[in-house]
Amino acid sequence: MFKNFKVLQPAEGERWLPLLQKNGYSGAALMSAALKIERMDPQLQQELLRWDKIGDFPDREIEGFTVSGLVENAGLHPIGAFLMMDWLLREPNEAKYALAQPLTRLEIDKTVLTRIAESEEADTPGNGEENFEKEQPDEVLYHS
Repeated sequence: MFKNFKVLQPAEGERWLPLLQKNGYSGAALMSAALKIERMDPQLQQELLRWDKIGDFPDREIEGFTVSGLVENAGLHPIGAFLMMDWLLREPNEAKYALAQPLTRLEIDKTVLTRIAESEEADTPGNGEENFEKEQPDEVLYHS
């Protein structure tokens, strides 16, 4: 009756989706992180699951770094810190170089987000914009 029956395996990384979604991942970042975790060192995977259940970071040190140190000192999200630890295992020189670079982060507060949203509403068709001709500058200034 079921001789041509095939057992379907979950898509690679799929088992990590709930954990990632619970921690704010979505879209392309969600799938990218899921695949990276799926391929992660098995011991780090177990430590990640333990952190998810009880909130404790592992004491394990890799190339002088710990998950808690990456979270506290490098400003990484805990899952990002676990991924960095895996990178430190696989490609220590590249990972350490990346960690040595200055942190660049753009933080936008709610006031700025509100202004952006209001600006976008004002730019939508039907808000009178179509009745105005685009102004052309009298003179263009170039800064060197």
